[in-house]
Amino acid sequence: MRPKTKTTINLSWRFIDMSNFLGVFKKYDNCVLPTVKPVLKNHFVQAEGHFYFVQEFDISTYDGCQSMVMLSGFVSNIEELCSSLKIRCSCQARALAQIYDNNPKKFQQNLKGNFAISIFNKRTKELILLRDHFGSRPLYIIDHVDFLAFSTDLGLLVKSNMLPLHINQRTMIDFLCLRVRNNTSTFYEEIERLEASHMLVLNRERVHISPYLYSSPAHLTSDRDPLSRFKNKFEDAIRFSHYREKNIGLMLSGGLDSSAIAIGMKNIGLHNVQTFSGNYTHLPEKQRKLVDETNFQNAVSDVTAYNHNTIPLENISPLASIDKQLHYFHEPVHIPNMYLFEEVAIAAKQKHIEVMFDGQDGDNVISHGGERFPELLKRLNLITFTYEIFCYSLFNKIKLKNTIKFFGYHILRKWGLKHPPANNNSIIQDEVFFNEAFFYQFTQTAVDDHQDKLAVPLHAFAWEWRYLFFKHFGIEVRSPFYDRDLVNFCLSLPSKWKLRHGQSRYILRCYLNEQLPSVSRRPKKANLYHGILYNILQKDIRKIKQAVSDMHPILEPVIDRARLLDCIERLRDKRTASDQGLTTILAFYSVNLWLYNNKNIGLV
Repeated sequence: MRPKTKTTINLSWRFIDMSNFLGVFKKYDNCVLPTVKPVLKNHFVQAEGHFYFVQEFDISTYDGCQSMVMLSGFVSNIEELCSSLKIRCSCQARALAQIYDNNPKKFQQNLKGNFAISIFNKRTKELILLRDHFGSRPLYIIDHVDFLAFSTDLGLLVKSNMLPLHINQRTMIDFLCLRVRNNTSTFYEEIERLEASHMLVLNRERVHISPYLYSSPAHLTSDRDPLSRFKNKFEDAIRFSHYREKNIGLMLSGGLDSSAIAIGMKNIGLHNVQTFSGNYTHLPEKQRKLVDETNFQNAVSDVTAYNHNTIPLENISPLASIDKQLHYFHEPVHIPNMYLFEEVAIAAKQKHIEVMFDGQDGDNVISHGGERFPELLKRLNLITFTYEIFCYSLFNKIKLKNTIKFFGYHILRKWGLKHPPANNNSIIQDEVFFNEAFFYQFTQTAVDDHQDKLAVPLHAFAWEWRYLFFKHFGIEVRSPFYDRDLVNFCLSLPSKWKLRHGQSRYILRCYLNEQLPSVSRRPKKANLYHGILYNILQKDIRKIKQAVSDMHPILEPVIDRARLLDCIERLRDKRTASDQGLTTILAFYSVNLWLYNNKNIGLV
């Protein structure tokens, strides 16, 4: 991040928001911070900086003799850590302060959970910022020449007027191209995210950002009785998701991941759970078969006896929720099915749900197992390779020649023997798309190693967006697949437990098979694109075309208008529309709307 010239910092505004913290910390002794009026309901004042917070929802704070802590989220193993150190766990932030004081250099290595943390060491005058291993709680930073500002809410930094803000053009172009380059950028040039699993330390003018590791238990190897050990790890992840004495909901699609969460909840003895599903029974039969999962949801309900809430999505416009995106976020986001989340959140609030579980990213944590194919070839195990390719084709109902072609192409790419053409399939003008300042070539393949798949930055964004969205409704989210011990265990699994007999996520299917055989044997997940496409009405298309006519001046030199209009015409026909085309249109609409709502933002 570029240092800025020294400026007068204006923090005279007042902005009240639910459950956030914000800090402004000077970098050197001679830097004088201005008198700051309270920007959130409560604040701590130190000579080195000012710290603000609203202590509700999922914020915990503590101001002790040695350190001051602000915690967003929770440390899931806090009781275990307190027990080992003989610390009383009356408050998460207070317990965390004592854990830090006990071992300031290595305390972070023992933390599990969903959190963003600020710690000020009163003795060393050191500021520490910490984000969990998966990026489940956002933490945004401004690294100014005079000060470091940080907050759990992007809007608090944007509306602070600390310094002029400019659009991050590379982030905008990546967004319009439906790609993610990293998980640190925002749409603002001056504001970044602290990366997941990273720690920032500010000590006497120097800002140091580095990754940190979790000290995983030594017994995670999974070569003995992997299924029962997976069951224990998975159900522990649910058990330690910090939900006590709260009304619990579950977003139940009927897919493998959310169904497994439901079974895990039942197995650990959770009762009175409410499940919520947005359904597409209004679609024509051909599309409904590709989207609707009612039968699988009913199978889960029959086994768990949880009260199931079915939410019809007929006549719900995906565009309407994008129009409201600034209520939830302060920059454009890629959530085409946000209208589904919106309906679920509204129904959950009516049922007084406080914590919502989901199966977010279970497929990546378990892995589809595509890495097994190049692994078998490297071992020259051609018999098993041929068997798995054949079974994969049969199980997933894909023509054998297409299966061979698909995995052959990705294996060759993985081994560097084939390179994808540098085509521009976006709505970005060629001279911008291929400009070396913006050009970015995807390197991911379907046969990447498990660790590489989990490192894709989109996972952290998806976590953050879902958290911010449900937070707007006062609902905390829990995604048990994002548990450090569970992830490490799954990474240690032999690939035959990730793909076997042509079945991806094999160990999860085995876990489900005893109680939900119909779900465990389903080959594919629902393609929600068809639901979104069908719910786009002619009035929405007119609204999109109006946005093209009123294109923001910043987008004019970037967008290829002819390509964009072609995507819209295909959307009007529906038969020639594509998933990528629809998502691209929604991305343009989102950015155009955001730019018109940020009148003071400019180009660098």
